[in-house]
Amino acid sequence: MVSCVSWGEYNGKAACLVVLCFSLRSGDHALRFRNANVKVTFERHPSSGASQGDPAVLVFAPRKIFGLPTTESKKLTYNVELSAKVPAGPVEVGPTGSMGKESTYEKEHRFKTVGNFWSTKNGNNWDIVYWDSKENRKAKHGIPDRLNVGIIVESNGPFQGIVEVTVDTPLKDGLFGFPWSKDDPVPFYPGVLKGLSPRVIEFDKLTEEDWRAMIPYEMEWQVCYIIFKSRSRLTHN
Repeated sequence: MVSCVSWGEYNGKAACLVVLCFSLRSGDHALRFRNANVKVTFERHPSSGASQGDPAVLVFAPRKIFGLPTTESKKLTYNVELSAKVPAGPVEVGPTGSMGKESTYEKEHRFKTVGNFWSTKNGNNWDIVYWDSKENRKAKHGIPDRLNVGIIVESNGPFQGIVEVTVDTPLKDGLFGFPWSKDDPVPFYPGVLKGLSPRVIEFDKLTEEDWRAMIPYEMEWQVCYIIFKSRSRLTHN
């Protein structure tokens, strides 16, 4: 669902802040979601004027979320040959010696969510943002059942978002969901607000605490709120 829509500016450019909340729970409670990918693609609205530029992702959060680690002891066993014999005529002469070694080490498993950005083919802006969630493979408790994300989109007119969700379960990989598909995208219109607006409309002045308030998370997660800022343009071959 769309939790918040607020219009303002980012470094002097017209921008829209969008907060989305995804409920990631199987209809069959016996099935856990092992992995999930959430992708949002932004494009101009059909009502956009000819002079309007394409929407561009300026900032997104969270960048990374890590769960508490589960430590697993691993054992590595291997054999080493002490010498190599070269055949002398039709037979090999003499025994070859070998010795075995064993070592142990600790391996950590964590739940994690990582966000990143991309561009559509032939696009001139970063117009895609996505998050990958993976369960703690040792604990096998699945991923959290809720994901809150925030995105600041540069746009001086109406635009729309296409959302794709892909999840994996123990019984089937690649189950698709389209909350707002290409045929029915979610629209955003200048001046049309939703939810609680942040304390400032100059979005470049939002603090880490502001982001934490907009994007709640479970207290046992370790969250990295590195916000991405870029105006680089892409060239596709």
